[in-house]
Amino acid sequence: MLEYNFFIILVIYMERILNSKNEMIPMVYDIIRTITIQIVVQSLVVTNNTGISFFSSEFLQISLFLILGIMVFWMVVYKFTTKNNLIEKYILQEEE
Repeated sequence: MLEYNFFIILVIYMERILNSKNEMIPMVYDIIRTITIQIVVQSLVVTNNTGISFFSSEFLQISLFLILGIMVFWMVVYKFTTKNNLIEKYILQEEE
């Protein structure tokens, strides 16, 4: 039940982001991609090791940490580097 509620909350949050700001769409796609990879990998691990449950606490914890890391990247690192044009400045310095 806890796992089901987690995914419902995640989907509702993603819908709100998609409806509010178009600049957050790449973040949502990164989160969906990461969750997809996590589910596929976890299903393969569970298939090979029958003693492991699919929705273990470690699986949920790692998934949440990955989502948090993606959100920090897009909301802090990406916004900071694009706002200050750091990548463009670095590339232009190397070309000169």
